[in-house]
Amino acid sequence: MLPTPVPDNYEIVYVNDKVDIGDSSKEALEKPVFYHFFNTDCPCSKFNLDHFNRLKADYADHFEFYVVVPEGSDLTEAKEYFRGETRLIEDRNKEYAIKCGVYSTPQAVIIGTDRNLYYRGNYNRARYCIDPLSNYTQMAIDSLVKGVRAPEFGPLATLAYGCGTEEEKENSLFQLTTWN
Repeated sequence: MLPTPVPDNYEIVYVNDKVDIGDSSKEALEKPVFYHFFNTDCPCSKFNLDHFNRLKADYADHFEFYVVVPEGSDLTEAKEYFRGETRLIEDRNKEYAIKCGVYSTPQAVIIGTDRNLYYRGNYNRARYCIDPLSNYTQMAIDSLVKGVRAPEFGPLATLAYGCGTEEEKENSLFQLTTWN
């Protein structure tokens, strides 16, 4: 449950920052976009699959859902983890991760129809997404559907934990040995 070390070259993307990815049009989106950052090699990514699939089923009318996987991932294997039609994005050169401020999986990112970052963070403070009092992603979705500002959750929601990229894994091993 230690947080994923922040990469040296990480640039913060703040809530309400403009996020220009995808079609890069400046027009408003028809629906908010939900990006699920997932890695088949990350056990933490697999812990919340049922939760993500339930969110996707419950809110398909309100959001466009995408699963973002690292470049070089086996897309066929990745697709097997998700129920129903799943739109996968192979994140070439970490374009989506960088523009959304993501350096760890699993992470949820919600972009409002104004193309601004509405929420980026963890699904829940519990690995299996079973704590209703810290169901951050669900609370963010419900707030956006109601047309209100997302709650300020604090570091348990926004401090990434899980699996970073290869270079972050190396930093993590170094940091774990220096903390002891």
